[in-house]
Amino acid sequence: TRAVVGGLVTCGVVAVTHAAGGGVPAGAWAVPLVVSLAAPAYALDAYRSLGHGLAGGYLVVRRGSLVRRTVALRRTGIIGWNVRRTLFQRRLGLTTVVATTAAGRGSYPVVDVDTGAGLRFAGEAVPDLLAPFLTDG
Repeated sequence: TRAVVGGLVTCGVVAVTHAAGGGVPAGAWAVPLVVSLAAPAYALDAYRSLGHGLAGGYLVVRRGSLVRRTVALRRTGIIGWNVRRTLFQRRLGLTTVVATTAAGRGSYPVVDVDTGAGLRFAGEAVPDLLAPFLTDG
């Protein structure tokens, strides 16, 4: 959905500019159309790149499409967790769980994970940090 929205918004801007008499050249439609057609392939590749796991003393997170990033963060270096949910994620039962650390970029997101699984994953990564906030239900 996020990948397709960019192309549709761009098409809308060109259409509004054309309707307002802005004199849009015929070639101006090429970019938004290419973006709209390429968006599903980009979205599929981004989805296939998502991943997270625990490997020994490390939290491993992977995401991205055109630029893939894999991060191995020491679990002892995690000082907090942030949980973010957009409107679309709430509707789909997904969330983004962000590991906060004083090292590197400062935070490393686990994107579009099932809400329950994401919280359990964060609880397993650093058990003493989230234990007071998690229930078995």
